[in-house]
Amino acid sequence: MKIVAVVVTFNRLELLKECITSLRNQTRKLDEIIVVNNDSSDGTKEWLSDQKDLTKIHQANLGGAGGFYTGIKVAYENGYDWIWIMDDDAEAESNTLSKMTVKLSKDIAAICPDVYDSNNMRVSDHRSMRKNNFIMFYNLQKPLSSDVQNKNSVKIEVSSFVGPMINSKAIARVGLPIKDFFLHNDDVEYSLRLLEYGDIILLPKNKIFHREQNTKTVIEHKIFGKQIFRQIYSQYWIKYFTLRNFYFVLILHSQSKLQIYMSIFFTCIREMILIIFFDDHKTKRIMLVLKSVKDALENNLTDKIGTIKSLLYS
Repeated sequence: MKIVAVVVTFNRLELLKECITSLRNQTRKLDEIIVVNNDSSDGTKEWLSDQKDLTKIHQANLGGAGGFYTGIKVAYENGYDWIWIMDDDAEAESNTLSKMTVKLSKDIAAICPDVYDSNNMRVSDHRSMRKNNFIMFYNLQKPLSSDVQNKNSVKIEVSSFVGPMINSKAIARVGLPIKDFFLHNDDVEYSLRLLEYGDIILLPKNKIFHREQNTKTVIEHKIFGKQIFRQIYSQYWIKYFTLRNFYFVLILHSQSKLQIYMSIFFTCIREMILIIFFDDHKTKRIMLVLKSVKDALENNLTDKIGTIKSLLYS
């Protein structure tokens, strides 16, 4: 059984080093470690050139989605049986891989350790079920039950790309992630496709840490005692991809056209109301929200980060 790790990185060299160290230290040795560098400018390329045990792929910044598309494609074409994927801010315990291999079966689509933060607290939004609401806002994820940590294994429906190991047979069936998503909801969409092959299994007692560097990109508002968090204008370009990709996933995976259009309509209205009440640069934000709807409905995933930023900040 051949297992490869795929790590996607962008301008987080110190976190990448910790991630690679954790992969090198696995008690069950990996057959290869592939690093996809999304055009980092912080010395990552130079550091990678000195790492003789890594396979390096350098490409333009195609976001997390484009990075995982490339890495999974190369790993699959190289004949690996299982492909363990993560961002550069993931750090596995030394026995994380060996615990997963014990549970491997050719009939499952993917197997996942559970995700914890740097304070050893479980991060619930990385492993979830699919919502069954008729009208959905912003995402398709529903939290797992609170007793999940007491179980040895659990079937889930949605996994982030922090640490799942994917069966190459499932990739042969459902294809690769959508590279043009750039970021956000690419993992949700791919999880739903993987379920067409088999189960996604979570091992709640097996850990991988998410060392995400938190920067202040939101402003907190309080209304009637409830907290509302809004993205600062310089980072609002991310909302375009979040919304557009959410709508696109709905269109691809919902069986009801009424549900699709109602969810898109009410999410769009809700976001615009929040903009009007809480945000600056209201006109340009609303313009971007409307563009996300238009592009999703027209199956247009061609706009890249540069185009979106120029529309928002020019």
